[in-house]
Amino acid sequence: MHLESGDIIPEALHRRLGWDIRHHFMAEKIIDRYGLKLPRDRELVRQLAVFFVLSGLKRPPLEGEQPKPLSRLHQASPYGSRQRDALSSRPRVT
Repeated sequence: MHLESGDIIPEALHRRLGWDIRHHFMAEKIIDRYGLKLPRDRELVRQLAVFFVLSGLKRPPLEGEQPKPLSRLHQASPYGSRQRDALSSRPRVT
């Protein structure tokens, strides 16, 4: 399936929500793999694309295949890696 850039997330929100080309291509693969339909399944496709991309997958898992759980160190921070690194290197106050 070929999606236009605003089919899942409106183009005006791409930057704000962090939607990039990886999410876009993952959404196309998800629709093809699971037989989902737009606009009915748009939110499900969006959530799965975000989860699979954050999990580091290049394609949706096959039937019966489990995605690897995210380790605490590899979870995406809403503040970016510089903020995450700064927070983790602070001395603890007791």
